[in-house]
Amino acid sequence: MKTITTTICVALLSIPAAARQDTAAARQEAAPPHAPAARPTGGLTIYNGDLALVRESLELDLVAGPNDVSFTRITRRLQPNSVVLRGLEGTGPFSVLQQGYRNDPVSEGYLLSLFEGQEIDFLRADQTTVRGRIVRSGYVPPVLSDRGIRGPANAGPVIEVDGKLRFELPGRPLFPSLGEDTVLEPTLLWRIQAERAGRQGFELGYLTGGLSWEADYNLVLPAGDGPSNAVGWVTLTNSSGRAFANVDVQLVAGDVRQEPPPMDAFLGRRMSAVAEMQQPEAFDAYHLYSLPRALTLRDSESVQVEFLKSAQVDVRTRYVARTDAPVGDFRTEMGWMELDTRVEVVREFENTAAQGLGVPLPKGTLRFYRLDSSGRMQFVGQAPVGHTPKDERVTAITGRAFDLVAERRRVDFQLDSGRRTSSETIAVELRNRSDAEAAIEVREVLNRWHQNEVLDASHPARRIDASTVAFDLVLAPGATQTVTYTARYTW
Repeated sequence: MKTITTTICVALLSIPAAARQDTAAARQEAAPPHAPAARPTGGLTIYNGDLALVRESLELDLVAGPNDVSFTRITRRLQPNSVVLRGLEGTGPFSVLQQGYRNDPVSEGYLLSLFEGQEIDFLRADQTTVRGRIVRSGYVPPVLSDRGIRGPANAGPVIEVDGKLRFELPGRPLFPSLGEDTVLEPTLLWRIQAERAGRQGFELGYLTGGLSWEADYNLVLPAGDGPSNAVGWVTLTNSSGRAFANVDVQLVAGDVRQEPPPMDAFLGRRMSAVAEMQQPEAFDAYHLYSLPRALTLRDSESVQVEFLKSAQVDVRTRYVARTDAPVGDFRTEMGWMELDTRVEVVREFENTAAQGLGVPLPKGTLRFYRLDSSGRMQFVGQAPVGHTPKDERVTAITGRAFDLVAERRRVDFQLDSGRRTSSETIAVELRNRSDAEAAIEVREVLNRWHQNEVLDASHPARRIDASTVAFDLVLAPGATQTVTYTARYTW
């Protein structure tokens, strides 16, 4: 019979000295059967980046002395080194002498490995049986890590039937028993040394993968001028291998470093609930949102919850003419290749209470729709948005303008190697082929050298940073304007 390998870790908890007993002596005492646990209750805190904290409240019937306890309502992607079992108010002194994690649920391949070297019956398609010896099961155990399990490779079984080797199963295996030391689902195993007997309450916390959330924002712009409607959705996805029934869910917006894991979330303090997602709590360096109602999350299911709604968002649309950075030798004109020039559609709004917002917005996707002249809604673009604190501006580039044309060309280039200077003159022609007035920002990157200045500009130059300037224009329908400027570089 094969030996089952179990991940073992020793939990270090702060236990009164009076509660500690000699471990060797405790092993000699007869331990009671596995203590049953009541149906757990608790909550989820889901982070960005495929990480969640699971909290379970459970009650255990313990005897004074050592207790062997198993707990099965866990995920398949539990991080074993993150498990914490702690007593609640009224729980007697205890210590966790040993903790094990089993994530090798029984399967056909696993049972074949348990019976390697033995003969079992196989059921053929014609309902007859044949006897075969399992030479090799082909089963490779999953690789366990602090991020869960990695799926096994399969070398294929080898079965001996009537003295001949077969590299396939001769039929469906009929196992004489379930096999020793098998589990039907992922299981946590504890040996708990309790000072006091009786039914006692505990909280179990662990980190797991397979739970994630993301935010989506849908904004409907009117056909003309006026406020826009905004709806924010949170999508929660469960692929952890376990269902969660009627649990409180909290969401943490922010990029939490996972090494070391954020264990302080449940070691020294409990997360405080908030009434609605519209009232996020500043938690550590992040923001904590609590969903207003308990949720049921089935395995392999996505659930959407509305968390934000406003009918007074002032979305402004503007246009930016931008040229991809040229490439080549900064000292010469040769090999200096201009890339695509485009007019981008930029939509902006303020995350303020005056616009029905004014809350920290978690990162996600912005989708914009506009009502056409017939009142029908049309999709006009989307863009990612990062974590945005309240009272900050939200900016999204949602596409390229069809009727606004920008054409950029180099008019002149001069190089004075002795004085270590160069200059180039640029002309950007803008054409408005639409039926509406358009405000366009011409954004230019001065990337030949970091020491630069703008000379002889046809329009006022607005410095954005050390290597970027902008020119602001307003074009009437059908109009054409040209921005010209000379940039001088010194090195």
